[in-house]
Amino acid sequence: MAFALVTAAVGSAIVAAESPAYALATCTRSVRVEAGLPVTAPIPSTGSTGASTLCSLNPGVVNNAAVKILQESLNACYSNPGWMTPVFEPDLVPDGDFGDKTKKALIAVQSYHQIRADGGYGKQTRDSIMWWNRTKIGGLGSGGSCGWIDHDANGVPIVA
Repeated sequence: MAFALVTAAVGSAIVAAESPAYALATCTRSVRVEAGLPVTAPIPSTGSTGASTLCSLNPGVVNNAAVKILQESLNACYSNPGWMTPVFEPDLVPDGDFGDKTKKALIAVQSYHQIRADGGYGKQTRDSIMWWNRTKIGGLGSGGSCGWIDHDANGVPIVA
C-alpha cells in the first residue's frame, strides 16, 4: 500500500499518520470498478486508461466530472435511498462543483461510516462509501443499485 506518511516527534516517540486527502492528485474523471458481481460502478479517478483511483477531491474544485460522480453516489445512496433513513437532506445538485453542500453531505456520510469526517474525498472515503450504478431497465427509464467497491489482494479497486 503506497501512501505518504507524516511524522512528528512526540517526546522520544515518533508518531506516523496517513497524509490528508489533499496531498493526493486531484481526481478529474472516473473509471468503472467492480461493486459486487456482476455490478460495476463509476468512481473518481485521475483519468480513464491506466488511471489511478488513489486521488482526492476537496472544496473549491469546480466543473469536475469526478465531483459529479461523487455527488450522484451521495444522492442515490445516502440522501433518499428508499431502503434506509437518509443520512443528509436531499438538496445536493450533481453539478460537478465541490461547494458547501457537497462538503456537508460528505461530512454526514463520513460520520455515518465512522471515518474521519473532514469533508475531503480520498482513499478512506473511497473505500468506505457506497457507489451508485445507474442502469437502464428495458427502455422504461433508469434504475440502479448502490454497492461497495471490490478490491484485489493489494487493496486496489478492481477496474472493470
